[in-house]
Amino acid sequence: MENKISTVLAEDVFGTIVNQIDEIDSSMPFLVSLPEENRRGGFKLGDKNLGFLEKGRDYITRQPDFLPSYYSGEEVEKDARLTGQLSSIARKLRVLADKIEDTASIAGMEALSGVLAYYNTVKQAARNNINGAQTIYDDLSTRFPGRQKDTGEQ
Repeated sequence: MENKISTVLAEDVFGTIVNQIDEIDSSMPFLVSLPEENRRGGFKLGDKNLGFLEKGRDYITRQPDFLPSYYSGEEVEKDARLTGQLSSIARKLRVLADKIEDTASIAGMEALSGVLAYYNTVKQAARNNINGAQTIYDDLSTRFPGRQKDTGEQ
């Protein structure tokens, strides 16, 4: 198997990255987390709604007389601007998150491949009654529940 990923983050680099993520989070204390049921319902800000928002924002700026008195043009402007800023940040983070998840997936599959090869060797060693192999096999075989323990005994 080709090893596509062969690196590890130094602990100080890992700590710095985690701290930077925490700094990004803490620099936006107004962020909220919606319950899952609220995420599924309601308006979605896809391309059509964002286009509508931008057109409406432009009209409100040029002809604010039509804005109901219970809305503040300034607040609409702030919310629209924040929407654009956060959407841009979210796109950048999604691209980065995808790259991180893809790399973690490749590294994980490579590591799992090595562990599975080890497991198969331990399984064979347990069948041959090699000292210590049965204990390792018994522990690792719990990953495959429902399969019969096969140590070669008939």
